[in-house]
Amino acid sequence: MINDFLSWRKQNDDFINHIKCEDSLIYNRIFDVLRILDYIASLDESNIDDDMSIIFETGYAYLFNFFAELKEYFKEYFNSNYHKLLYYEELVNFDMYISEIKNYLIDDGVFNELIEEQFNYISNDIDKKLTQIKLGDLSLDEESKEEIIKEYNERLLSVMPMDKNYKCVDEIFVEVYEAMKID
Repeated sequence: MINDFLSWRKQNDDFINHIKCEDSLIYNRIFDVLRILDYIASLDESNIDDDMSIIFETGYAYLFNFFAELKEYFKEYFNSNYHKLLYYEELVNFDMYISEIKNYLIDDGVFNELIEEQFNYISNDIDKKLTQIKLGDLSLDEESKEEIIKEYNERLLSVMPMDKNYKCVDEIFVEVYEAMKID
């Protein structure tokens, strides 16, 4: 698994460096996952316990899927233009975020028609906006993007179950990083 990750890392290094250089929201989302996997990959196999193996497998699966999805947006909506991707990353990030949260809600058995309606609205609206941006029919300034994300957050909060705190993989890896005390 470590060799697979190292190969994947090498193949994606250019893409990672482009988003890293811009201190992007997308990069910040994966930063701790990358740091932990890089750390574990640097260890001698005899120093990798079962917990580290599980953390590694989970993180690698997350990164693999995250980048596959991100590259779809990159090619489909931004014609492989890093600048455009990073300029509109809030929309891309939000769409990827609700996709992940949706899976947790389904697994928890709380994903209902009302939640689905809001998630579909947000995802369809993001797709519509990204398509308009791709075609040159829409351009958003920073203030407009903030207002759009604010609206999406309000829609999400209006239907999300409040009795449980759902965390995405990247949020969990922030906590794992702190617990591992890597430096």
